[in-house]
Amino acid sequence: MSSLKPLTIDIVSDVVCPWCYIGKRRIENALARVADVPVEVRWRPFFLNPWVPRQGISREEYLTTKFGSVDAYKGIAGRVVAAANEEGLIYRPDLVKRQPNTIDCHRLIHWADAQGMAADMKQRLMELYFRDGGDLTDTEVLVEAAADVGHPPGLGGSERAGGGVGLCA
Repeated sequence: MSSLKPLTIDIVSDVVCPWCYIGKRRIENALARVADVPVEVRWRPFFLNPWVPRQGISREEYLTTKFGSVDAYKGIAGRVVAAANEEGLIYRPDLVKRQPNTIDCHRLIHWADAQGMAADMKQRLMELYFRDGGDLTDTEVLVEAAADVGHPPGLGGSERAGGGVGLCA
């Protein structure tokens, strides 16, 4: 075991940022090359689209608002899809139908951090969104994500004390 103090890396990102999805893989690959260097990665929240309402919006409305049209995003998406593929990731923009507000995603990552599972939770949420087209505004999808990384799916009130996922405001 190393006596070196771990290098702390704070990464500020959002689960709906495709470059963050790619960047997460790249930093993990880079750190794997220096396994003898102790590192603590801390995942910090960033709201890429703070204007998206809590219930989310259609992907079409989002792309039109942010990029001018759905077609305007297609060229950008092609480059991002290619970059994701180079990293062994899958990005299927055609499957994404809803643009979420990511506050609950960040809450899940924060909650998972207490169990040392922040990176796993972040990865699962990104896979659900980019690979599977999952609706991250759907509480059931978020509960499934928590279960997928090994945590019991309790919602709200008293379940929080028992270690379940608390998504109720």
